[in-house]
Order: sequence, then structure tokens, then C-alpha cells
Amino acid sequence: NFMGHSGTPAVSCSYKAASGFIYPLERGIMFVYKPPIFVKFEDVQSVNFARYGSQWRAHFLLSAHLG
Repeated sequence: NFMGHSGTPAVSCSYKAASGFIYPLERGIMFVYKPPIFVKFEDVQSVNFARYGSQWRAHFLLSAHLG
């Protein structure tokens, strides 16, 4: 039941050079673009969050290590 600040159930993001959306789901995370990527929570070994950007706009780097 995730709801982003824009009122949508997704967060805008980019993966490599592709812009898309991440949908947090009950059993995993879905990145929607071409091709869509589904990562099951049970396959994630560790997650790293890092913040970067300016004082006016914050960006977060999310790295998931699959096991």
C-alpha cells in the first residue's frame, strides 16, 4: 500500500541510462521500463542507501546485492 509524495504508488528512478519507476510491492520491488525488472525480497542479500545531490534537490543511490 505504498504511496509516493506525488500521490502515485511508485518512485521515479533511473537504472543505468534508463529512466523509469520503482513500485514497492508486498514480495519485492518492480522497476518498470524496458525490460521490466522484478527483484524478490528473498533474493536480496544486502541493501545500501547513499544520499547525494545539492541542498535544493536530494538524490538517493540504492544498491541491492543479490545472493
